[in-house]
Amino acid sequence: MMLVVGFASLCQAYYVHVNGPSYTCPNSELNYSYSTNSPAGTLKFTITNGKIFNTIAQTWVTYWEFNQDTNPTLNESYPFRVKWDNLALGTVGNIKCVISLIFSPEGNKSVIFGSSPDMPVIAGSGSLLNCINEQQAYTVTVLPLNWYLSNWNYSNQIQPVSTGINTVTIKGANTTYSGGETLTGVFQFTTDGNTCDTRYVNKSVWVGKPSPGSQTVDGSSYYSGFQICPGSHWVGISWNGAVSSTSWQVWTGGSYFTTNTTCDFVFPTSASSAMISVSATNTCGTSYNTSYYLNKKTWGCGSFLVASYPNPASSELIIDSSFASEIDGTPRTVVPDEVILFDQQNSKVAVGVLDDSKTKIDTRKLPKGQYYLHVRFGEEIIRKHIIIER
Repeated sequence: MMLVVGFASLCQAYYVHVNGPSYTCPNSELNYSYSTNSPAGTLKFTITNGKIFNTIAQTWVTYWEFNQDTNPTLNESYPFRVKWDNLALGTVGNIKCVISLIFSPEGNKSVIFGSSPDMPVIAGSGSLLNCINEQQAYTVTVLPLNWYLSNWNYSNQIQPVSTGINTVTIKGANTTYSGGETLTGVFQFTTDGNTCDTRYVNKSVWVGKPSPGSQTVDGSSYYSGFQICPGSHWVGISWNGAVSSTSWQVWTGGSYFTTNTTCDFVFPTSASSAMISVSATNTCGTSYNTSYYLNKKTWGCGSFLVASYPNPASSELIIDSSFASEIDGTPRTVVPDEVILFDQQNSKVAVGVLDDSKTKIDTRKLPKGQYYLHVRFGEEIIRKHIIIER
């Protein structure tokens, strides 16, 4: 029994690995290798939908068998060549490598005829200030194996200044235009000089003065006449192009706080509607005004009241919650079921901790920026926009 167990353990330690490209264009000749820790023995290669080069007979074969005269070095790679057949894209080739022992380890490598699914990535600014003849550089930061940049294409209002290996510098075609443009990288998948796929990767570039993008209210998509309950809310906006400053006009009758992309405001109980507008400016000019038309919601307003302070916060955020009785309207302190702080990528970054009757969040280690507070009471969630500053 001891001898059998020892022999099995020894066999289980053997391996054969076949290494090399997993994707190839048809009719390509490529380098592969094998590595093994098995003792010397007969090595057998079998190729499906291709041929291996027999270095002894100096010919291409689908089956090759030869003796390993010495023990291979652990983890050392032994090269060989494979020439794949000229078959349709989607065909699967296979390399099988076996060493003839009582318990033979086996190496298999499946190879797909066609391009890898990985996509190249173009990095660079999403805006261009053409009014000052600004130039922006763009670089291919991810270039998967066997993908090559063939050329750059430019939409009408951008033009190249210079190009390099996987890089390009562009500028605006004129100094007065404003709008969205597209820089396109043309990439080809090529093996052994054969190209079997072409892909176009776009980089959007906003040229000139800013333009408003998507609008939100309390994190939801905005529409005209959006209804809100009395209390604290925020509106958000994204911008196309560079933004140096924004101008907000707020008619709510309550207090408000603004950044370039958000406006936190209080909608008083006495108000029946509100209007908020904003424009953005950069060196090239000012966008047109974008407005929010909000109406008072007269039904289904939550009875839970949540105050979060200080906002902006620096070291600590305090959440004070209460429930207003429908009978007398008197607020009474309640503890929420859950308090979570999310970042702008919707990742959880902090959880509230109950301290006496209030919930607190330590914000000292959080980067400055914009966050979203979710305070849950059973099935109802109250959301608030939080700013952290230092």
